[in-house]
Amino acid sequence: EAVRRAKERLKHVPDVDVDAAWIVCFAAGISRGELRPQAQKELTAAQENTLESVLTRRAAREPLQYIFGTVPFLNIELKTDARALIPRDETALVAEEAIRLIGEKHCRTMLDLGTGSGAIALACKKNVPELDVTASDISEDALSLARENDARLRAGVLFVHSDLFENIPRKFDLICSNTPYIPTKEIDKLEKELFFEPRAALDGGADGLDFYRDIIAEARAHLNPGGALVFEIGFDQGDALRALLARAGFLHIRIRRDYANLDRIVTAVNEEQV
Repeated sequence: EAVRRAKERLKHVPDVDVDAAWIVCFAAGISRGELRPQAQKELTAAQENTLESVLTRRAAREPLQYIFGTVPFLNIELKTDARALIPRDETALVAEEAIRLIGEKHCRTMLDLGTGSGAIALACKKNVPELDVTASDISEDALSLARENDARLRAGVLFVHSDLFENIPRKFDLICSNTPYIPTKEIDKLEKELFFEPRAALDGGADGLDFYRDIIAEARAHLNPGGALVFEIGFDQGDALRALLARAGFLHIRIRRDYANLDRIVTAVNEEQV
């Protein structure tokens, strides 16, 4: 009955069946696997109140990740709220690619530019504990959330308030970034859930490439010889990023696709031209 009621309240919300089940489980304090076996269980008054509160927020299109307050990311769990962008599956692919490169290139140091909730930096640090990880963001709000996640995970990432490389004086073996890449004119056309997230973490300028241009212009000065660069990109930005990186002198430029077979990750290496 609770699931049926949730579906009715959320009938205008995408993925209503999935969301309704998750919300009832959250209110009841059970896992998704327990939903069917406990179908006859009655919700307490407190659980009913929680259910009503969550349904009201989700009906207003607030993302479940903000309502629940946490999100799984690779093999860690992150606190999430409106201070930073919600970590997504596509960004987990960026972290996976970074971890692969760390092993392949024996990276000792890493910089995560625009860290947001700290997702990429913390996933890399927890999977490669000996890695020296610095993470930066221009948003003090985002950094406060990232530091909370670092404390929860006991990771040991160094967080720096910086506008891109402004307060970053050193070089690294690997630089990762999930920069804002949505063209300004497209933001107001996006699903309503994104209006709850920080606009500054989405807006990539007129063509979505502003932050890439700025980072690429300075990246080689902050990368050790043979160091690598890893970006998350928009699905239609692969060719543009390849051209920007090639003009800046990067080699071994590769584009990796996501689960929907769309361009999503670009990697490049800071090596001298032969």
